[in-house]
Amino acid sequence: MTRAPEGIAETAAWMRNVRRNLQRRGFPLEWAWVVECNERRDGRHAHHVHALAHGSIPPEHVLSDVAQRAGFGAVAEVRRVGHAPGAARYLWAAREKWRTIDLPHRLWTNGGHLQHSSRYFWRVDGEHVAGGWKAVSRVLREQPAD
Repeated sequence: MTRAPEGIAETAAWMRNVRRNLQRRGFPLEWAWVVECNERRDGRHAHHVHALAHGSIPPEHVLSDVAQRAGFGAVAEVRRVGHAPGAARYLWAAREKWRTIDLPHRLWTNGGHLQHSSRYFWRVDGEHVAGGWKAVSRVLREQPAD
């Protein structure tokens, strides 16, 4: 979602609003999201949000409408990643990628966190994993690689 606000508190509120309004429209989902920063040509920063979701994924026009009503820009794309273990591995790879970027700025942009997630986002083999990222990380380390 484009045109995210500068502060994480406002972005988090917008994301809660988007998720709540998607649920009201019949698209209940769980997600993990992260704010990313693009440095503009004038030296200022523009922020956008990437989210990975499972559940009832809305069509792009619905997500775009809900995102704009929350305050985001007009661009909101939906891409399927695959089943839950694959999605968790996708986030793990993204986390590894983050080590090569300006981590202090990434953490500042995300309020000190590498990612944000809804309560029931974290799943392994279709089952909710209590304890968030640390618990999923432990379970993935115990599983053989695909």
